[in-house]
Amino acid sequence: MERDPLNVNNDGLKVNRATNFLINFTLANNVPTDGAFTIIMPTESDAQIDSASSTFTCKASDCTVGTALTCTATSATRTVLITDFCSVSAVGSCNAGSVVSICLTSSFMKNMGWIKAPLTSTDSFEIKSGIAGGVYFIDNINASVTATPTLLPDLMSFTSPEITRNNDTVNAKIDWEVYITFTTNALVQSGYIYLTLPDDVVYDMGFTLDSTLTSNSSAVVGNSKTLYSSGALKVITLTSICGVSSCASASTLQIKISWIKNPPAITTNTNTIQVNSATSSGWIIDQGTSAAVNTIFSALTIEKVSSIIISPADPSAGAITNYDILFTANTDIPQSSYIIITIPADITISATNAGGATSLDTCSNIFVTSVTLTCTVGTNSTGATTIKVEGIFPNTVNSGQFGTKIGLMQNPVASGVTGQFQVDIYTAAGVQIASENNTSGANTGTITTSIPTSN
Repeated sequence: MERDPLNVNNDGLKVNRATNFLINFTLANNVPTDGAFTIIMPTESDAQIDSASSTFTCKASDCTVGTALTCTATSATRTVLITDFCSVSAVGSCNAGSVVSICLTSSFMKNMGWIKAPLTSTDSFEIKSGIAGGVYFIDNINASVTATPTLLPDLMSFTSPEITRNNDTVNAKIDWEVYITFTTNALVQSGYIYLTLPDDVVYDMGFTLDSTLTSNSSAVVGNSKTLYSSGALKVITLTSICGVSSCASASTLQIKISWIKNPPAITTNTNTIQVNSATSSGWIIDQGTSAAVNTIFSALTIEKVSSIIISPADPSAGAITNYDILFTANTDIPQSSYIIITIPADITISATNAGGATSLDTCSNIFVTSVTLTCTVGTNSTGATTIKVEGIFPNTVNSGQFGTKIGLMQNPVASGVTGQFQVDIYTAAGVQIASENNTSGANTGTITTSIPTSN
């Protein structure tokens, strides 16, 4: 059985759209000239008879130029009766072994209003041949007769501004406002919608989501979620969104989703978000696709590292000493992240270290002495000396105050205030999470240490 695409937009393949069905079958036995054919639609899939139609056009062989046939359709029983195929077709067309081609046209035929998947043994058309009147039958087939190509969902859409969030800081708790329109088909009260998200767009917080219909007096709607292994949300399902009635075609909803958070690091995600409407059985009706994620939202900004304390064990000018560097992470830091400490030009790595001025003798965790750290000396793109400290975030999620003791370092030979230290936090993959400066520049973040006058 062939479903007619109708046009380049494949409108004839979309749910609930009018279309033609061309049915081809082979006769096992002769059918008399005044015989009839009965075609019964499956209950839950593929096709339906338009209950509003009063015109029933069937054709022999071809849906466009085929010979018109006499047919009637009854939507309540999903039945079409063709009474004159054998009389208007060429002699011998209804003999055993002949191939019969009948088109049920879009004058009364429609695709089913959803896509049932997977199909079962009951999801088959039934075709019967019989004597005049279609009451007594000769042969029938009622297994594995389905229409191809398979159905496509019709259109629903994200409405500008599509999705908004109320905070652009990495790892921050946020609210989403989602704007959708039932562009084509209505959704009954028992139906639902679901959002399918790319990985690394929005993350779970370990709590039940809050979801409210802000376009309807903040009515509470049901929800469920599935996650990626990363902890990012994969699917958000929203139920009872149509209240006690259906959501009409062309109606728009605004839905607030809470208890979610931004990705733990800056990311540029060029993938799209998909929305589907579905029946209570989970059968898809319509589908919409958002713009690319990175065009929906403003760019993420990193969190600020605060309360940086730089404390040399010996603050005297020219001293070779260890430094305590303490800071507070104002966001959750994932395991195996690391920090980069950029030291000012007037403080140097001492050549008295066992490995000389390219290594450190001291590299330890101030607060958890049992945790082993690794410190690596390097330079950044501007030539400034950097120290990469690994192992300082040993837990699955880390937050609060942290400290590392590093050395040996040599203080400036002249007393006074040193240059700026900078602390940056990166994920294990090298994506920046937080910095000693915020991105607006409101906080210059100059971290200095005072070296007293030498005696």
